[in-house]
Order: sequence, then C-alpha cells, then structure tokens
Amino acid sequence: MSELTDEEILETADPLLVLNKRLQLAHDRMLLCSEEAGSYEYAVKWREYLDAGGNRTMIELGIDNNNWQRHRKEAA
Repeated sequence: MSELTDEEILETADPLLVLNKRLQLAHDRMLLCSEEAGSYEYAVKWREYLDAGGNRTMIELGIDNNNWQRHRKEAA
C-alpha cells in the first residue's frame, strides 16, 4: 500500500471525534505500519505516536479510534 497523505487519513475520520489531528495521524500510521516490531520504520512510527500524546494503549480519547481500519480495508 502506498503511503497515505494526511488529508486522506483525516477525510475518513469522524470530525466530531478528532480533537487532536496530530495524534489521529500518528495513531493511524502506527496501526497501518506494515513493518515488523523492532524495525526502524516501526520504531519511528511508535515514537511519533508517543510524541503526539499517545498513551501506549492505542485506545485514545480525542480521536476516531476506528479510522485506521477504514484504510486497511481499502488496501485489501
């Protein structure tokens, strides 16, 4: 799957749930990461998620927690 743009990710998210766009993007990119845990890309995305305010559970207040699944289905 090609890298999604910020706009593509935010277009599918429920705007009533997205209070933190930076966290929304980092969360979705983390869950859509195709690399294995321990890889450089995975580590970078995890760090971006934490820096955006992620709480390490991948279930966050202030974002659409199911948005990433919409993009995963599109890639299949």
